Amino acid sequence: MAPPQDKPAMDEAEEKITYERLSELECMFDDVDTEMLAKQYLLATPVHKKLAAIVPKIPAFWALVFEQSPPEIDTYIQPSDSAVLAAALKSIHVERFEIPATAKPTDTGVQAFGEPRSFKITFTFGENEWFSDTTLEKKFYYRYAKDGFQGHISEPVKINWKPGKDLTDGMTDLAGKFYAAQLKHVQANGGKWGVYGKTKKNALPTIELPEFEEIKKRVDDSTEGSQSFFTWFGYRGKFISEEENKAARAEEAERRAKVQRGEPLDDSDEEDDEMDEDGDEFDMDYADSEVFFNGEDFGVCIAEELWPNAIQLFMQAQEADDLSEADFEDEDMDDMMEEDDDEDDDDDEEEAPKAKAKASKPKRK
Repeated sequence: MAPPQDKPAMDEAEEKITYERLSELECMFDDVDTEMLAKQYLLATPVHKKLAAIVPKIPAFWALVFEQSPPEIDTYIQPSDSAVLAAALKSIHVERFEIPATAKPTDTGVQAFGEPRSFKITFTFGENEWFSDTTLEKKFYYRYAKDGFQGHISEPVKINWKPGKDLTDGMTDLAGKFYAAQLKHVQANGGKWGVYGKTKKNALPTIELPEFEEIKKRVDDSTEGSQSFFTWFGYRGKFISEEENKAARAEEAERRAKVQRGEPLDDSDEEDDEMDEDGDEFDMDYADSEVFFNGEDFGVCIAEELWPNAIQLFMQAQEADDLSEADFEDEDMDDMMEEDDDEDDDDDEEEAPKAKAKASKPKRK
């Protein structure tokens, strides 16, 4: 029997075109997901408005929602954070602010919905002992960069902490301080505040700014998993201007159009994975000075998991409370039965201490 023959390998040009088409198909799937995200948001908006009208009548609604939050969020909620949320959090609202006001759920094509992946989370607080702000707003912009990056970026948000009450131990203030210094430095040295923070030749690199050294030391000394939820307000991500975002989007659109037309891509159309010296420097800036490194994932989880599923999470908190109370009742019954069976026990024997359900949890009728 003749040995099996190997399948003829694709030549280099054919293989390149095939992978380009696969990449384009992946982009098309992403477009579908993005369009569905926008339509779901628009369809759910009237329902969220009704929920917002009911929530003020339910004590500690959002605090209980946070108690049942996904692990991506719950990991960063410290006991001190829970105290603030239980005492002061009044509402949470998510807005996808880059969807045009004229967009409708019946529209078709991802282009009709602007950039629905950008979002703003607004937290409303009552008067409290920790900070004077009544609202804290965190914006996430979905941006494209010239180096091929696509994702969310943000800016540090200042929290006006009351004396001795800063749960972040100054980290959010440091994040804002370095961000402002970097912007000022780059602009003063003739650079466009793009992803790389380019400056004039021989200008002081931003990683040599005293503000960078200060925040880098604090980040290096911090313990992962012990940071406050409120440190997240200091997250910023990459440094991408709207100007760079528009240029990078235009380049990506042209690249995709060529693939769809079946035209080969030349070297100038392909992503350049090699970062120049300025790029390496800036990536070091934002990575080493990031006070909440998983800030993008954390924000997306609030916008896409916690906020849309708030009622379900609240109900889970209620069920957990019911189960906890049932356990306490069983323990009490066991204690009583043991006392009846053991007549030799001293009359003054202390009963086992009873745990109490959290007073903040409203009872269902």
